[in-house]
Amino acid sequence: MGHALLQAVVSPPAKVDADALGDVLEGLWSAAQDRWPGVSIDAGSWVAALAERLPPEGPIVEAIRALESSDLYLVLGCVKGQRKALDGFRLVLESLRPVLLRAGATDAVVDDLLAQLQARLLVAPDGTRPKVLQFGARARLASWLRVAAIRDLGAHARAKRHDDDAELEALLVSSGDPELEELRMRFREEFRAAFGEALKSLSDKDRVILRHHLIDRLSIDRIGQLYDVHRSTAARWLAGIRDQIYAKTQEEFRVRLGLAPADFQSLMALVLSQLTYSVGRDL
Repeated sequence: MGHALLQAVVSPPAKVDADALGDVLEGLWSAAQDRWPGVSIDAGSWVAALAERLPPEGPIVEAIRALESSDLYLVLGCVKGQRKALDGFRLVLESLRPVLLRAGATDAVVDDLLAQLQARLLVAPDGTRPKVLQFGARARLASWLRVAAIRDLGAHARAKRHDDDAELEALLVSSGDPELEELRMRFREEFRAAFGEALKSLSDKDRVILRHHLIDRLSIDRIGQLYDVHRSTAARWLAGIRDQIYAKTQEEFRVRLGLAPADFQSLMALVLSQLTYSVGRDL
């Protein structure tokens, strides 16, 4: 096995102790088989995969020892579609659940993220290599997958935040006045940009409170219970959020459009109408 690796990675042949290299490979090969019983990979494929992941320079034996060869063995089994390998891969993915839960994901979101990650890495269109082969074996497979899962969770959170912002905008600017709706549509892009900046300026707590009230339809009493405060305090919070949205949207909108004060006041009536009504109703 040592000579096979030399032929794969050294050209012209370098002064490498083939016997020592063979001993290292034999040990790693046995460890990989013990780690993933039931997964069957031919030695040549495994050695070739190790050779692809070696650094261009440096002692070969030490570099081989540094690679996560057992995890690479599992990856190769997954590429071949072996059931035992896929089961092992799912176990590694499942070990990421506590990390994602601590990062704020729900169990349902974690289920979706892990399923999507598995599909993205293992399912390849015809004529392409599965993305799991990008695993460089320089870190444990769990660590490599954790990076991908956290990145996916961030993308999910950004997408959800965008959806929430769109829903908040729709709720906050609803109006039965055709003239005001026409005004909003005329300046739609500028308004959305300014309104988006206003939402971004809210603290995480304020965003959650606003979402609870407008999207989840929680009353001021219920919000007060959630935060263990009196309903009057919750009402003041919502009023403060409304004022902040107004001020920030005004600032951004005027900068972007140079809108006349009268037109701006009319347009901002749309922003305040639903929230003012909602707060006033519960008060």
